[in-house]
Amino acid sequence: MESDGARARRVYSKPERQAALMHMRRVVDEGGSIAGAATELRIPKHTLYHWRDIAEGRRRKRPKPSKVAFKAVTVIPTPVATVAKTPAVVVLGPRGLRVEGLGLDAVVQLWRALD
Repeated sequence: MESDGARARRVYSKPERQAALMHMRRVVDEGGSIAGAATELRIPKHTLYHWRDIAEGRRRKRPKPSKVAFKAVTVIPTPVATVAKTPAVVVLGPRGLRVEGLGLDAVVQLWRALD
């Protein structure tokens, strides 16, 4: 099976989160850092900070997604812009030369003059 480069998201149980927080507190009490505890636990430090904030009431858990993800919309067609009777001709020449707005005959004359 080929991977598209995305890593699977690890889901931790409540007891695992509580054990990680206890370890984090022990490390911090001994003079270490939360980032150090996260490294020891092989958990991203932002995850450990997030769990700590939830446990201390600083942050709410993420709300569960709504059962209705989409709202009904009405698509109103817009009028199509009128197209010119003659197509626009753009001449791109050497060294960034750009000529617009000429008719086909004028473009042919210009091309011959530049040749």
